[in-house]
Amino acid sequence: MEIKKDNLFIRNAVSSDAEQLCTWWNDGKIMAHAGFPNGLGITAKEISESLGGDTDETCRRHMIELDGLPIGEMNYRNIGSGVAEIGIKICDFSRPEKGLGTTLLAIFIDALFTHYGYIKILLDTNVKNERAQYVYEKKLGFQKLRVNENSWNDQLGKPQSSIDYELLKTDWQSRCKETPLSYQINVLYNDRFPRSNEYDHMWIFKNQMGPHPLWLTEFLVQPFDLKPGMRVLDLGCGKGMTSVFLAREFGVHVYAVDLWEAPDEKWENAKAFNVEHLITPVYADANNLPFAQGFFDAIICVDAYIYFGADEAFLGKLIKFLRTGGQLGMIVPGYNNDISAGIPDYIPGFLGDELWTWHTLAWWRDLWEKDGLVSLDVADTLPNACDLWLRWDTSLITYGMNGNWPDETDDFRMDNGDYIGFIRMVATKM
Repeated sequence: MEIKKDNLFIRNAVSSDAEQLCTWWNDGKIMAHAGFPNGLGITAKEISESLGGDTDETCRRHMIELDGLPIGEMNYRNIGSGVAEIGIKICDFSRPEKGLGTTLLAIFIDALFTHYGYIKILLDTNVKNERAQYVYEKKLGFQKLRVNENSWNDQLGKPQSSIDYELLKTDWQSRCKETPLSYQINVLYNDRFPRSNEYDHMWIFKNQMGPHPLWLTEFLVQPFDLKPGMRVLDLGCGKGMTSVFLAREFGVHVYAVDLWEAPDEKWENAKAFNVEHLITPVYADANNLPFAQGFFDAIICVDAYIYFGADEAFLGKLIKFLRTGGQLGMIVPGYNNDISAGIPDYIPGFLGDELWTWHTLAWWRDLWEKDGLVSLDVADTLPNACDLWLRWDTSLITYGMNGNWPDETDDFRMDNGDYIGFIRMVATKM
């Protein structure tokens, strides 16, 4: 997450922040309300290692900066079913600005509701922290759920009481109609996809034909050994976003092939990013490709292989265009778990006419290994794919860019990653 408002900046905490966090977390004055009047007694190394496990889809700690200087930290944790638990600490007591915590919480909460797909936010505070209670109830509209009397002991063994709060997205939206918030956010920012973060979200929205194609491409090509000058087939590339990404990030020469989209938009996108010398738009059918045998060093297919690649004969037809030792990779939506006992009732409605195109990882692995044409390098799934897809759809809806697509966010929350996912296959031609 990256949020800017005037001279305030909220960003993801990274390993280089460990020393600062260590100083704060070991300060008893800062940590007293959390039950640690002597501090946590934690090392910077331990914090750095812990930060390495943060993801946007599970939990994330953030640094708060004012005028470029760190003054505190915020966090959220995904506890499932569209619910996030949050926390905040202003750690620099020398800052005299009033209302700082309220402003930070307001934009943080709005971002979680508006751009990250959450429908409920929870937090708690020490019953002695009356200032926090006032902000939560009067300034932000949280509803008090319960008071937990003497429910835990602090570091010194003293009984402590806490108050639990919740805030619903619908209540927040009603509140914001009266006082709209203004801030800047990179809505598709994700630490897992640093290359994709460099591309404007509106360009991505305008050219997309499915879930964030650059996230999928960046994940897909991680096992590839792409080098400048290589010839790469981008099969089923749509309007050419993935082709621009490959050319710009790796300096490869991309043959951007699609049957549903004419070459014109691909060419315009190539020129917009000054990579027209590296992209050749081609209008062709995946089953009738106009290339010489062994022509490509690599072949990739993002979110399209399901439409033609399930045919048992297709892999053999495709890899004849790949040189021996070249890599082939595809990423497609599919089932995270076995479906031999059937699929949940919401899946047919979610997939509609594309129900027949979805398979499991085991199904795809068996298909690719069947004839011994390739050696599998990777066969896995995209971690937290359902949450990523939820965030993608939420962003599209927020910006009015979902077109004729229905709102499927409830399906993602219901599934919670049990079945909805993305499957990655990468292999080398024998």
